[in-house]
Amino acid sequence: MKHKQCCVVITGAGISADSGVPTFRGAGGLWQGHRVEEVATPEAFARNPQLVLDFYNQRRRDLKEVVPNPGHYALAQLETGYDVRIITQNVDDLHERAGSSQILHLHGELKKVRSCEDEHCILDWEDDLSLNDRAPDGAPLRPHIVCCLVWRRCSCFSRGFKYYSPGRHCDCRRNFPTSLPCSLPA
Repeated sequence: MKHKQCCVVITGAGISADSGVPTFRGAGGLWQGHRVEEVATPEAFARNPQLVLDFYNQRRRDLKEVVPNPGHYALAQLETGYDVRIITQNVDDLHERAGSSQILHLHGELKKVRSCEDEHCILDWEDDLSLNDRAPDGAPLRPHIVCCLVWRRCSCFSRGFKYYSPGRHCDCRRNFPTSLPCSLPA
């Protein structure tokens, strides 16, 4: 079997916006209805966990109404000729549904939850999350979303650097609508 060249693709809100997923920052974006500090920080979850759960439960329900677009399918199709690694800021599962197999979600995933006690306890989750739901360790569950102001401490960010560095793990890199390249080293 011939060795496939590795291609790293970085995506952001623009690719999923074409499927109807609202962006956070754009016109009519999700942050226009909420302050970041109300729904996307550890302090927000400690202060008002129900508001945070409601916010992400709605995002999870909205995700059921959208489908991958041609951009998602084109990236999945690249896997026939390349070892494609997608680094995305998106928390949706549209890359997976389109057929891509190597996706690194820098900001977490809507369809997963995690234990509030054990950072390694991450579960698949399709429906609404309630304050009564518990992890196998008995701890409360929270959305598997990397909260604002803490994302640089996450292991996925350092893995993203490794994928992104030309000459080390990838032969080429392509950026799709995202602001991420300004924060990753060249």
